[in-house]
Amino acid sequence: MESRGTVIESLNVLLKQCLPSEAVVVADRKFHYCRKLCDYLNLSKNETEQGLLLVRIQDIIATLCKQKGTVPEDEMTFLEPLKMDKWVKPLLLYIRGYLNGVDETLQRKIKECHLEKLAGISFVLDRYGSILVSENGDDNKALLKLRQECSQYAYPDDVVRLLEQIVNDELFMKSLKDK
Repeated sequence: MESRGTVIESLNVLLKQCLPSEAVVVADRKFHYCRKLCDYLNLSKNETEQGLLLVRIQDIIATLCKQKGTVPEDEMTFLEPLKMDKWVKPLLLYIRGYLNGVDETLQRKIKECHLEKLAGISFVLDRYGSILVSENGDDNKALLKLRQECSQYAYPDDVVRLLEQIVNDELFMKSLKDK
């Protein structure tokens, strides 16, 4: 049986071969921010690996849907032979339905598996990545729009605030290097 770390590395390679280069940049940023969010929130190694897997799987499924004109549920079948299907599929469905109201069965399953924090992280990163693409990679505009959406919808505010802090810290460090 492969370790999660090895599976994550394989998914990274697969994703980079499937995505156009500009999409790889956004996917890599989401992956990087996921790791940082998990670290800042003191999630365990297991939870961090779950979060990283989830972020990569979301990107792979979104890519397949875009290429084939399908919906995520159609593209989740590749997960079925894997043990992680038991927690990944409910999380993906939960995240997909987040803005439209998630069914109570999924909410209960997420809660029973103690995956609420990962669901919040993954949802926020997915929205941030989508906004980042629509804002042509402008982090400041993407953060502003994410914050506006957060006040309009029930996004996990602690995750949004922490993501803002991480992105702003990195932008500040980059500005120092550029001088």
